[in-house]
Amino acid sequence: MRTTYLVMVGAALIALVLLYFAENARRIHDLETEENEPAVRQEESVAEKLSDRALREYMERDARRAREYRMAQQEELARRVAEAQRRQQLDDQITEQMLRILVTKDFDEPSAAEFRNTKLVRNFNFRGGNLLCGEVNAKNKAGGNVGFRPFLVTEAKALVCPLDISDPKSPRFVREPGEDDLVCLAMVEAFGCLPEEVARSMFDEYPKAAAPE
Repeated sequence: MRTTYLVMVGAALIALVLLYFAENARRIHDLETEENEPAVRQEESVAEKLSDRALREYMERDARRAREYRMAQQEELARRVAEAQRRQQLDDQITEQMLRILVTKDFDEPSAAEFRNTKLVRNFNFRGGNLLCGEVNAKNKAGGNVGFRPFLVTEAKALVCPLDISDPKSPRFVREPGEDDLVCLAMVEAFGCLPEEVARSMFDEYPKAAAPE
């Protein structure tokens, strides 16, 4: 019995000693944790700041790239629009020059012809044809100017009206106008290729030109 009692007492003492050391170890750990907590917090704060800064930098880079991409797209669109406009202007010039040749091909001196108030109309009919109207002045066989006259030309036909409009306030027919002449005159006026003063005087003095039969 005594031996058993001693064993039990020894075990109890060992348990107390182990408990004591465990408690001391816990206290030491708590003290170390308390001492290190400010440093840990500082490290966490620094890491958080670095993370926020990295996020802001990423967002700024992304926004900058988006702006640069939009600017590049706008510049490319502007370049394409300018190129399309340049090509359209060049095509218009070529088309107008070809139509002018059709107007002057029967003139005595085609190279001496003068044009003004010209207007190119694209796709004026269902076939997609082009039309040029305006005023043209040519030289006669004697070398004198015949005066500006309304003209209308398509790829199929060229008409020069015998209406002398050198004097916008008093236009005059140099000969009796035919049906084609009156049609030409009405269409030129309709497309806005005649000065308003000429059109007003023309229809005041020559009402039959406004409504050809």
